[in-house]
Amino acid sequence: EALGNDQNYKESVHGQHGVTDFRFRYSLRAHAGAYDNAGTIAWSRAVATPLVARFGSLPNRAISGVAFDPRRAIALAFKPAEESGHILRIQETAGRSGAIDIRVQGYREVMLTDLLERDRRRLDIRDGLVTVDLKANGFATFRLKP
Repeated sequence: EALGNDQNYKESVHGQHGVTDFRFRYSLRAHAGAYDNAGTIAWSRAVATPLVARFGSLPNRAISGVAFDPRRAIALAFKPAEESGHILRIQETAGRSGAIDIRVQGYREVMLTDLLERDRRRLDIRDGLVTVDLKANGFATFRLKP
């Protein structure tokens, strides 16, 4: 936890549908003196981690219909779903928990998924927006269906 592990224990100990190849990234820092838990947590949250990006393209309709406050979160992935629609993965970057609105214009159904993109629950769409609670620096993944 001190190094920024914000993964849900109950989620990560379940079988991962046969997936056995994972990539983990760690940032380490040497220091002198006694262990300072609060300082370690603050540093781990402030460490600059480069985004891993791949260029691609999606139809303009899909891109223009999805939006959220860039002061609160960044999109880590926006890609075609295996079945239909799109997968949107976001990370809260403002460092504060709370609700965030996501515009999903052009989509009729939004499912909150787990990290392996398995549907967990349907989200209500009101006036073209879904609202989801995010933990500070947390992640969320959605399946957007046309």
